[in-house]
Amino acid sequence: MTARNPSLATLSGFLDRQHLTTYRSSVSYIEIGQGVDTKPQETGCSELVSKVNLGLTKGVVAVVENIQPIDVETFGSAWDIDPFFFCGHVGSSYNAVEDGMPPPLMALPPSRIASQEYFNIHYHNVLDLGDESTIGNMPYKLALAANIPRIVRRLPAISGRAIGLARNCCSVLKKNFSNGSLILVDPSTADITAGTGRTGSNTQFEDIGIRILQVPRRINIEDFRELPTYSQFPACGSADSDSRCSNLREQLIGLFQETPPNWKTEDPCILSLIYYPFKLVVAEWMLYSWLMGRYVKFYEYSFQTAQSRGDHFEHADIPELHRWRRRSQQSLHKLRMMRYFVEYWGEMSPKSIWHQLVLDFQHLEEQINQHARSLETLNPMNTSLVQLIDSRKSISQAEDVKRLSFIALVFIPLSYVTGIFSMAEQYGPGSDRFWIYWATSLPIAIVVVCISFMTDSIPKAFRFRRM
Repeated sequence: MTARNPSLATLSGFLDRQHLTTYRSSVSYIEIGQGVDTKPQETGCSELVSKVNLGLTKGVVAVVENIQPIDVETFGSAWDIDPFFFCGHVGSSYNAVEDGMPPPLMALPPSRIASQEYFNIHYHNVLDLGDESTIGNMPYKLALAANIPRIVRRLPAISGRAIGLARNCCSVLKKNFSNGSLILVDPSTADITAGTGRTGSNTQFEDIGIRILQVPRRINIEDFRELPTYSQFPACGSADSDSRCSNLREQLIGLFQETPPNWKTEDPCILSLIYYPFKLVVAEWMLYSWLMGRYVKFYEYSFQTAQSRGDHFEHADIPELHRWRRRSQQSLHKLRMMRYFVEYWGEMSPKSIWHQLVLDFQHLEEQINQHARSLETLNPMNTSLVQLIDSRKSISQAEDVKRLSFIALVFIPLSYVTGIFSMAEQYGPGSDRFWIYWATSLPIAIVVVCISFMTDSIPKAFRFRRM
């Protein structure tokens, strides 16, 4: 199949690593829309497939966290799932053309991606890696300690805090088994590791023993649900407490305890199934947009900061600005694919909930595009600023050289006359004729200095006479 669809090579490489899998997957499911008890339950992949195939569950929404290669084979063979669904979830890295094909998100045309009854929601997860002084030796390239080692990029520290960006994915599939859905998520509590290896390659990510814990999450996202009223607020606990689960799998299962919008028990639409994942991802993208705006301010140089960051600008800031340009282009593509998907399946009446979701995506596209243009503009502006500071340094150095040249200009005639008079002792210091030395050398020095100041005006005078 990889010969026909080269982008499936990412999935093939993931399945080949089955014997190297070291992390256990977690499966939770909930039955909705049937008037049954909506308490979530945990199970295994094989047990879930058996229950669904025997008809023991109805309207099931299953969330699988940290999926293993054997789980892909179990679900795919039992429910006849399109391989591109799993491939789009596994592949999130952007390989160079000479190294291999890009993931399906980039390899497939938008019409094919939007028309399927599944979708891979790619997004950036903003991470606080901790105090910069404690992880100063951490490399730029990091990864999640998971079966799918998501790429994590370490950004320049802000106010002493190290910031990271993880390329996460949440995949939603509607399948005509028990009118339900299969959702794949990354582990939200996985440690950040430093190592070697690449997602989608045939070699397992090799951990080199450097880890950063991610529990609890230090940079949280906004809750999209309605706030309680004043009368309900005292029963909600402390104002500083957060009842949401830090685990994305548990958080989604908790949200599905309430029926999604436009839910139809007999045949739920894909948008109803993907509504809660989309809302959570929109909050993640809002945080990412805010982070971009913060880095716009971070890279805005002044004369004071540019003088102290001149060397850092050439070796670190310029490459990072180029990375932000590429990252922004990829981010806009991900948001456009989400918007195309909702526009394809949803009713776009002005007051519909899907139209409002499209407006959220459009707002994020505008914000990220605006920040991307600002970051791209900063590159030549900062370069010009650094060049201006360097030119000022050159002018200052030239002034110093001019002063030294003037001093030398004064002392050269004195040394010359000294050399002449040193041939006779009667002109040396203490003799009666020593005054002749000063009477000779000082006029010569004055004449040389005057000639040096006239060197600029003499050519101008000759040009004036020719005119």
